[in-house]
Amino acid sequence: MGPPAIAALTLAATVGGTVASVASQRRSAKDQEEAQKLAQRQAAIENQRAVRQAIAAARQDRAQLIASGQAQTGGFSSSGIQGGVGAADTQIAANVGFARQTQAFSSAINQRLQRANRAQGAAGLAQAVAGLPGAFGMTVSGAVENLGSRSTDLEGTVS
Repeated sequence: MGPPAIAALTLAATVGGTVASVASQRRSAKDQEEAQKLAQRQAAIENQRAVRQAIAAARQDRAQLIASGQAQTGGFSSSGIQGGVGAADTQIAANVGFARQTQAFSSAINQRLQRANRAQGAAGLAQAVAGLPGAFGMTVSGAVENLGSRSTDLEGTVS
């Protein structure tokens, strides 16, 4: 096997390895993005469940507060009962608002992570392509030297 055959095999192995590396990086980035979307969906479902449970608990507390007030005063007219019910309603509204806000932040974080993964994949591709000349022993300084040492005559042949 002569030098041209070895060079061809080296070229094929380098290009094949680069293509496989790029494909693997793209698959990895896509899998990470899908995993983040699933985690975001799971967090949203858990958040919805927690909000529903908080609302149900607040309704139960409200009903107990009203029932207790009616038993003590015979109605809902006590300002203390009304204030307690109002405070409970305000607290549940604040809890629901907080849950929605944290869900929005979680969504924004996941979007940024997905964008970062895509950028990382693009960087890996660029790095793989940039490494191809080095696999063949080519360097920037060597390429510049070769350009300077060649001259073209009037017929267009390189000497």
